[in-house]
Amino acid sequence: MRVIARKIKSAHIGETLNLLTIGLWQYRGKVRIMENDSVFSVTTLAYIAGFLDGDGSIFFQIVPRSDYRQKFHIRGSIAFYQKSEYKEILEWLKGLFGDIGCLRHRKTGISDYTIVDAKEVKRILLLLQPYVRLKKKQVELGLEIFNKIENKKSNKDFLEICKLVDKFKELNYSKKRTITSDTVSNSLPL
Repeated sequence: MRVIARKIKSAHIGETLNLLTIGLWQYRGKVRIMENDSVFSVTTLAYIAGFLDGDGSIFFQIVPRSDYRQKFHIRGSIAFYQKSEYKEILEWLKGLFGDIGCLRHRKTGISDYTIVDAKEVKRILLLLQPYVRLKKKQVELGLEIFNKIENKKSNKDFLEICKLVDKFKELNYSKKRTITSDTVSNSLPL
């Protein structure tokens, strides 16, 4: 068996493993990752990663928040899109992830399942990281942003995080991004 999660190097039948803070389980010949009573097989994680690569999006935004000290908030999101005719796959994903996020059916005939809770977005990025191909840079940058947010101590640190968020503009070919690190820089005392 190869690496499943960052802290595992190998496993032998019957060995008890500690997966990040995901939980303890024994390897019995089938690779499983447990999270809040959900079991994800490697096949399922690879399938979800492929779905994300093809019909999904990972994006980070700088959102105005007047009640925050820095007057802005970093929002990370994962979204999966599908023709409404096949919305069952999105409902399956929502159930698999523990009924988090929002499932919407648009008048355009497209449905989307979006997750914005920071803790959940980070958890899903960690789970899918070994399997994504096309969105590997977005996953790595997203995890870097989450790690820097956890260690943020000053306005200068926050501005550096905002500059990382700006990189999503090129990775995702974003055209509508109006709030950037320059916007934040102009409003923050450093």
